[in-house]
Amino acid sequence: MATPSRLIREELYAHKKFVGSMLDYIIKDFENSRVRFDDNTIGAMVVCDSSDQARKMFKQFEKRSNEHKLTSILILYITKTARKSQHSHKSFP
Repeated sequence: MATPSRLIREELYAHKKFVGSMLDYIIKDFENSRVRFDDNTIGAMVVCDSSDQARKMFKQFEKRSNEHKLTSILILYITKTARKSQHSHKSFP
Protein backbone atom coordinates (compact mmCIF):
# COMPACT_ATOMS: atom_id res chain seq x y z
CA MET A 1 0.00 0.00 0.00
CA ALA A 2 1.32 3.43 -0.93
CA THR A 3 1.74 5.91 1.88
CA PRO A 4 1.42 9.69 1.38
CA SER A 5 5.16 10.18 1.95
CA ARG A 6 5.93 7.50 -0.66
CA LEU A 7 3.72 9.26 -3.20
CA ILE A 8 5.36 12.62 -2.52
CA ARG A 9 8.82 11.07 -2.93
CA GLU A 10 7.83 9.41 -6.21
CA GLU A 11 6.47 12.70 -7.56
CA LEU A 12 9.63 14.54 -6.53
CA TYR A 13 11.99 11.96 -8.03
CA ALA A 14 9.99 11.89 -11.29
CA HIS A 15 9.83 15.70 -11.58
CA LYS A 16 11.28 17.08 -14.82
CA LYS A 17 13.92 19.22 -13.06
CA PHE A 18 15.06 16.39 -10.77
CA VAL A 19 15.25 13.90 -13.63
CA GLY A 20 17.12 16.39 -15.85
CA SER A 21 19.71 17.19 -13.18
CA MET A 22 20.15 13.51 -12.30
CA LEU A 23 20.58 12.62 -15.97
CA ASP A 24 23.21 15.35 -16.41
CA TYR A 25 25.16 13.86 -13.51
CA ILE A 26 24.80 10.27 -14.77
CA ILE A 27 25.95 11.09 -18.31
CA LYS A 28 28.89 13.20 -17.14
CA ASP A 29 30.02 10.59 -14.61
CA PHE A 30 29.68 7.79 -17.17
CA GLU A 31 31.66 9.65 -19.83
CA ASN A 32 34.34 10.57 -17.27
CA SER A 33 34.59 6.90 -16.23
CA ARG A 34 35.23 5.83 -19.81
CA VAL A 35 38.04 8.39 -20.05
CA ARG A 36 39.49 7.63 -16.61
CA PHE A 37 39.61 3.88 -17.26
CA ASP A 38 40.52 4.37 -20.94
CA ASP A 39 37.78 1.94 -21.92
CA ASN A 40 34.98 2.87 -24.32
CA THR A 41 33.50 -0.62 -24.08
CA ILE A 42 32.14 -0.27 -20.55
CA GLY A 43 28.40 0.19 -20.16
CA ALA A 44 26.10 1.25 -17.38
CA MET A 45 22.72 0.52 -15.85
CA VAL A 46 20.51 3.05 -14.10
CA VAL A 47 17.99 1.76 -11.55
CA CYS A 48 15.18 4.23 -10.93
CA ASP A 49 12.94 4.82 -7.93
CA SER A 50 9.71 4.32 -9.92
CA SER A 51 8.50 3.39 -13.38
CA ASP A 52 7.38 7.00 -13.86
CA GLN A 53 10.90 8.23 -13.13
CA ALA A 54 12.37 5.59 -15.45
CA ARG A 55 10.07 6.58 -18.31
CA LYS A 56 10.87 10.28 -17.88
CA MET A 57 14.61 9.64 -17.62
CA PHE A 58 14.51 7.50 -20.76
CA LYS A 59 12.54 10.14 -22.64
CA GLN A 60 14.99 12.92 -21.71
CA PHE A 61 17.94 10.65 -22.50
CA GLU A 62 16.55 9.98 -25.97
CA LYS A 63 15.96 13.70 -26.60
CA ARG A 64 19.64 14.32 -25.86
CA SER A 65 21.01 11.34 -27.81
CA ASN A 66 22.57 13.57 -30.48
CA GLU A 67 24.54 15.42 -27.79
CA HIS A 68 26.17 12.45 -26.10
CA LYS A 69 26.18 9.69 -28.75
CA LEU A 70 25.15 7.03 -26.23
CA THR A 71 22.47 4.38 -26.66
CA SER A 72 19.73 3.31 -24.27
CA ILE A 73 17.05 0.77 -23.57
CA LEU A 74 14.14 0.97 -21.12
CA ILE A 75 13.23 -2.17 -19.19
CA LEU A 76 10.37 -2.07 -16.70
CA TYR A 77 9.49 -4.78 -14.23
CA ILE A 78 6.10 -4.41 -12.59
CA THR A 79 6.08 -6.54 -9.45
CA LYS A 80 2.36 -6.40 -8.69
CA THR A 81 1.48 -8.34 -11.80
CA ALA A 82 4.86 -10.02 -12.24
CA ARG A 83 4.71 -8.82 -15.82
CA LYS A 84 7.82 -7.69 -17.62
CA SER A 85 7.58 -4.93 -20.16
CA GLN A 86 10.40 -3.86 -22.41
CA HIS A 87 10.61 -0.87 -24.70
CA SER A 88 13.68 -0.60 -26.87
CA HIS A 89 14.43 2.49 -28.93
CA LYS A 90 18.07 1.63 -29.51
CA SER A 91 20.08 -1.29 -28.28
CA PHE A 92 23.42 -1.24 -26.56
CA PRO A 93 26.34 -2.04 -28.90
